[in-house]
Amino acid sequence: MKSLILCIVFFYVYQVQAQYSYSLTTLNQPYQNLSGATILSAPNWDFSFVSSINLGFSFPFFDQSFDSSILVMLGTLYPGVVGNENYQIYGFSTSYMISKGSGLSPVSYVITGSPGSKIAKVEWKNAGIDDIDTTKFVNVQIWLYQNGTIEFHYGPNYNITASDMDGTEIALIKVAPTSELLHVIGSPTNPSFVNQIDFLTSVPPNGTVYRFTKNITGVDNLAENEKNISVYPNPASNNITIQTGTNVAYMLKLNNLQGQTVIAKNVAFTNSYSLDLLGIANGIYFLTLQNEKEQVVRKVVVQK
Repeated sequence: MKSLILCIVFFYVYQVQAQYSYSLTTLNQPYQNLSGATILSAPNWDFSFVSSINLGFSFPFFDQSFDSSILVMLGTLYPGVVGNENYQIYGFSTSYMISKGSGLSPVSYVITGSPGSKIAKVEWKNAGIDDIDTTKFVNVQIWLYQNGTIEFHYGPNYNITASDMDGTEIALIKVAPTSELLHVIGSPTNPSFVNQIDFLTSVPPNGTVYRFTKNITGVDNLAENEKNISVYPNPASNNITIQTGTNVAYMLKLNNLQGQTVIAKNVAFTNSYSLDLLGIANGIYFLTLQNEKEQVVRKVVVQK
């Protein structure tokens, strides 16, 4: 009976995480301005700013892949239009974004990484958001990973109020016959991720990172990897070893029964990896390993 209850809980948590095309993880990392970047903007750009970048790799987004130029606008990237489907990435989408002065607010980009693991990074540096109150500014970056992961990085900001955030969209958008309007809303430090248009209550603090990883559904992927990946000891106390038997990169997440992410990191496995459980409370968790090809989920019991 206990095993049956755990199985029901597992499928409930898995379905909650996978009900949208993407899952959200909130992180905190020091913000760093882009280095060696190419400037896209004129010294005094305004609300009409539009530019483009060439990724140089195929970027998967929702159910499409984009390998040509992507439009860069006001806190927003537009991967493109396919048929009657429109795809948009809102890092800090507001119609009021503007340069704070000649050369003070460059919009720039850089491509980093090696083939197979490239990242396109776009930055709006010291961007004003009000043509009347010129003291207000934000620093925002959007990172597009070649494996389809997306990150929004937020740096120093000044004098941004709750009313400024009302109407400012932070979202992944697919407008089509079957649309997904995936918005980050509520508290910026502990946000909700919903399929509706809504907003954060205040600006994300300096160092906030929102990471979006693509959900890969399908029982076949889970069953195929059941025999290939092992986790031990289980129950665990101080750490667990994840045995893959091969060299492979995964986005690793550990979620509790409430669906909250307590650990999130990118890991390049060399046959195995030891995960430190320091600070993780006793209980039942679900370990998710995900890349562009598959998603593997394991139940983990922490018992100290």
